Amino acid sequence: MAVVKKRTHNRDYVARDVDLDKFEEIIARMMNGEAITTICSHADEPSYSVFMGWIVADKERFEKYSRAKQVQVDYYVEDCVVIADTDSDPQRARNRIVARQWHASKISPRKYGERIQTDSNVNVTNNVKLDLSSMTPEARAELRDSLIDQMRSANPKQLENVPYLSVTR
Repeated sequence: MAVVKKRTHNRDYVARDVDLDKFEEIIARMMNGEAITTICSHADEPSYSVFMGWIVADKERFEKYSRAKQVQVDYYVEDCVVIADTDSDPQRARNRIVARQWHASKISPRKYGERIQTDSNVNVTNNVKLDLSSMTPEARAELRDSLIDQMRSANPKQLENVPYLSVTR
């Protein structure tokens, strides 16, 4: 049985020594849909941990990486249509599409995540009894008109068929 030696990392790259040309090349490859783990698994590329060290060490590099991830996710989503149209094995195509959709929903949940819609219907009724017997008829009419105005401004259609609230002025 052949023993497969696991690649550790390219000793040419150290986390503190950033090769900007290599960084830009990796970002471009990511934007073309290639996974960062695949890119960093090649012998001539920095290891995943070294690349991540480059990213966390500098805010500008982190922002470039974040933008590249968003472009990569868009690439994966658009790739779903190509897979659906060209793959001859439907089950394989479905698995590939679902994997890309899942990945997109985790990286960009606002854009590609499942929408959870909650519907709620709340009815609040307040039964308030006021003793208006001590008020003058003019004060009661003024209070009534004020309440009607408030109700109309809140929902005018609600008062269309209420005969005792129709006030002509």
